[in-house]
Amino acid sequence: MTKPVVFRKFLRSIFQVLLVCYKVRIPCELAKSEKLINCVTIENTMEFLFVYGTLLDSQNQVAQFLQSNAEFYADGYFHGKLFNLGDYPGAVESDKPGDKVFGTIFQIRNSEKVFPVLDDYEEVGDKFLIPNEYTRKRIKVFTNGNEAKICHVYLYNHPVDSGSQIDSGTFTPKAD
Repeated sequence: MTKPVVFRKFLRSIFQVLLVCYKVRIPCELAKSEKLINCVTIENTMEFLFVYGTLLDSQNQVAQFLQSNAEFYADGYFHGKLFNLGDYPGAVESDKPGDKVFGTIFQIRNSEKVFPVLDDYEEVGDKFLIPNEYTRKRIKVFTNGNEAKICHVYLYNHPVDSGSQIDSGTFTPKAD
């Protein structure tokens, strides 16, 4: 066999292992122990989303879309303040460790599909009034077991004068 043919076969086998590890989601520790590949880069590309408001409401169609395109990862919190803005909440970051916004962390299956839908729902982007009411930002979120994850979070992007602070850090939707 010539060198280019051997090299192509080698690349093809690496690609197949990458594909298997990604689709089957072999844990990195197992893949490394079996000397399959270095999965760290694949794991680092996983996208996480933290939600704290109406996207937790199982009756909400966009929440249903999210749940069908993501996996529950953990309940958690980030250091912030939560405000009641009427029918929905808004959260802002805080430097104070005692300020917490509670919600749920999801692992997104297909971020190219999910985030455009969520951005439209949260009215994030150039096609909406500027400044947008919310902004999507990657911040450090903690599981209730104190594992830190970098997650996308929709943060309130206007002054919070119009809302009352929710001291518990947990949003409860109004009953219909």
